[in-house]
Amino acid sequence: MLDKQSSPLPATGGDPGERRLSYGEVYRRTRKPLDAWWIVFVTDHLATPIVYLIQRFGIRVSPNWITFISLLFGLGSCYAFASSWWITGAILYQVSFTLDCVDGRIARLRNLTSPIGAWWDGFVNHVVYVACVAGIVLSDPGNYLLATGGLILLAIRSLTIFTNHELDRPNTGTWSHFVADQDSWMSRMRLLPPGSFPDKHAILFFAGPLLVGVAPDLQPVLIGVGINVGMEIMLLALKVRKLLRQDELASARV
Repeated sequence: MLDKQSSPLPATGGDPGERRLSYGEVYRRTRKPLDAWWIVFVTDHLATPIVYLIQRFGIRVSPNWITFISLLFGLGSCYAFASSWWITGAILYQVSFTLDCVDGRIARLRNLTSPIGAWWDGFVNHVVYVACVAGIVLSDPGNYLLATGGLILLAIRSLTIFTNHELDRPNTGTWSHFVADQDSWMSRMRLLPPGSFPDKHAILFFAGPLLVGVAPDLQPVLIGVGINVGMEIMLLALKVRKLLRQDELASARV
């Protein structure tokens, strides 16, 4: 994920004469100080080996091209969900999301961050999300409960994006407007409070579809949609509450 706010790091892995970083160095240089649970415990360990191999062998690949490949896998996941190929869709989604994390790490490692790269990265994120929600809904066109859940998710996402623009972002470079206390277990583990979008999307696009093969009678995809609707409503309410508090503080200073 491209991060415009990250501090530049020395370029590496470009020319044959440049020093190659160890795996541990790549991990320390490219990880964020705070991140989603799904990234810390899962995606970090998928993305870091890819970044390490790219810089180890000096592969000259543009972060924007990695983002484009991520888009292709995300659209493939949409098609798989719409075709009810749930396990295939879950795997394709996770590959897409992993590459979406790789692009920003490569950009930070080689000091290639740019406004257009950040825009392209965010654009692909939104396209993949909308496409995958649509794919899940299209898997069962006659399921009005599933369709309603999908429409609610898309509506709340648009409202959340609008709300984000109105919020100050003191936690630059994180997925969330909320962080745990500095000395808490979550901060020591680099964890944001549960519910940032990688965690929600892992439930909706990975865990739910993957569980269809294990317990189809439980309708895990529909359950995943329901969990996401609940989490989106809760987080939007928390953000509006924070925005109102900021408004109250601003009024008190006048």
